Amino acid sequence: MFLAVLVVTFLVFGSRQAGIDQVPPRRPLDTAVYVVLVLAGLALVSRRRAPGALFAIEVSLGLVYLGRGYPYGPLPVPIALAAYGLARRRGTRVTLAATGPAALALVLAYLVGYRPAGLLGGADAVAQAGWVLLPALVGGLVREVRAAAARAEEAAAGRRVEHERLRVAREVHDVVGHGLSVISLQAGVALHVLDRRPEQALPALEAIRATSIAALDELRATLGSGPPEGQVSGGLDRLDAIVDQLRGCGLTVEVQTVGVACALAPDMDLVALRVVQESLTNVLRHSGTATARVQLRYEPGLLGVAVSDDGAGRPADANPVGSGRGLAGLAQRATELGGSLQAGRGEGGGWRVIAALPLQPGAGSVQPR
Repeated sequence: MFLAVLVVTFLVFGSRQAGIDQVPPRRPLDTAVYVVLVLAGLALVSRRRAPGALFAIEVSLGLVYLGRGYPYGPLPVPIALAAYGLARRRGTRVTLAATGPAALALVLAYLVGYRPAGLLGGADAVAQAGWVLLPALVGGLVREVRAAAARAEEAAAGRRVEHERLRVAREVHDVVGHGLSVISLQAGVALHVLDRRPEQALPALEAIRATSIAALDELRATLGSGPPEGQVSGGLDRLDAIVDQLRGCGLTVEVQTVGVACALAPDMDLVALRVVQESLTNVLRHSGTATARVQLRYEPGLLGVAVSDDGAGRPADANPVGSGRGLAGLAQRATELGGSLQAGRGEGGGWRVIAALPLQPGAGSVQPR
């Protein structure tokens, strides 16, 4: 409403000043023209609710004003505002269908009311179309820019959702795959000794219970229920627990740390742990080996993670990083962090996984593992 009152005041005083300068030869201002000016200003209150109706009203009032030859003043201003609002809030087709005929009608009304002479007068007449077409062009550009920004934000939101969905899928795979592999092997041990040496089944059942609880806690944390109670971190600080689990399944695991261990960014820390966890789980599943070696090598700006075994490994034609969410997913995660992951047959047989992860500058030292 404030804008409408401001425009009414501007139209009335501007038109009175134009009358002082242009009468004669222009038609003197009368009661009818003041009604036109007031209506042109007050109609702007509907610029958001009914831009199409507002544009029609403003153009009609402008045709009356120009066609009767009143002093040429600020009346095109509300017409321009209406054209801008129409283009901002309506599609291109509606805008073109409305502004094209309106621009032509304003030119004709100017020719009838003012009867311009010469080339300059003709240019003044044609300029009336600019009060409609230029604001409509600006309004259309603003609409397209905002629409493009909204589409970009929607696409970015979709990418964030997809990234989060993929992250959860990877974590669920890593947690469940490792946990079920340990549980399956321990259950096999328990069944094997249950009849002949039932007392030896107890450690396997306890390992199954501990592994299932740990896996459930990790799943709750991954799915947004919050971190498990008492758990501070989800990175390499949990390596010893995972190694102990696998040793309990009969797998010999040797862990070596080269260099001075340093604090890692949370996402880097988690990826390093998952590389070791997934590699050792694959050893347990596929290699039929009793020995696996883990090496963490801390170099300036780089953490090297290597896991190897002396078992049969995978078939010679196997995809080095697989096709599922295991090593393939970890390779993608390492790439996203600026690192790399390679897997293949070791020089002396068996299978070897090597990851290179960049360290953040200024990471603080921690006690060697």
